Amino acid sequence: MSVIVFILFVFLTAASKATATANTQLPSCKAKCGDIDIPYPFGIGDGCYAEEYGDFSINCTDDSTAYLSTGNIDILDIALAGELRIAGLTDYDCYDRRGENKFSNSSIGLGDLPFTFSHTQNKFVVIGCDTFAFIQDVDGVGYTGGCTSYCTTLDSFKGMPNGSSCSGLGCCEVPIPRGIKHFSTTMGTFHKYNYSFDFNRCGFIFLAQQGQYTFSVSDLRSNRLRNETLPIVLDWSIGNQTCEEAKKNPNISYACRSDNSECIVSNNGVGYLCNCLKGYQGNPYLARGCQGMISMPEFLVL
Repeated sequence: MSVIVFILFVFLTAASKATATANTQLPSCKAKCGDIDIPYPFGIGDGCYAEEYGDFSINCTDDSTAYLSTGNIDILDIALAGELRIAGLTDYDCYDRRGENKFSNSSIGLGDLPFTFSHTQNKFVVIGCDTFAFIQDVDGVGYTGGCTSYCTTLDSFKGMPNGSSCSGLGCCEVPIPRGIKHFSTTMGTFHKYNYSFDFNRCGFIFLAQQGQYTFSVSDLRSNRLRNETLPIVLDWSIGNQTCEEAKKNPNISYACRSDNSECIVSNNGVGYLCNCLKGYQGNPYLARGCQGMISMPEFLVL
């Protein structure tokens, strides 16, 4: 029996084969804080972040926990696509039968950091059966928004599966506008939960990444949310110029340093971002940071 051997050269560009390794941080600078990647223009310590574009410095405690340089705000992850996620807190307002309450109200400010709260990724959520709440922009766009969540009996939820939309019955939500850098929250009640006290005596509010919370009727009956932390998305960008203006600026170097990178509009409409060209991957903010796929021949014997 004759054996015919076919040799097939298949040129692969998939990352699962061979890909040039690209650095994400400057030489001699830490690229991680615990399990969190710290890509340039962010950095830990002097000389390791892009100070000319803003305060992208990261505090790393015990080589395990990453914080923004302003405030005690935990970082969950950083994406070169112009997003950074932080841990957000849940505020509450709980009543007893005497009509006395215990509550918390949060305020998160980003100061002069080059971040804003994402208007496309976050929602302000209110949970409770006698709860109204507001979120205010402390300084900036002059925004105040909010909603009311109300219900007097659990019968209202019959036939409604968990995960139902927050449309005002036990839960409501509103988007926030672009440009907020510092927000505070307030919440209140119409009747101190007198009409829902048997199954709901607390209200909960939070700003969180859309899709990270799913409403459940059981949250009306429990205090689970009182200690809950949920991610908040921040948009970040380089400077306050357009791509064309940044390329012509003689005073500040252009941030897209890789030869295989391009300038794109930022998520929040302020400044710009850098991106590796199609077919390349890595960090566009570093020289030679965007590396292309390496084509490798594969021999297939039949």
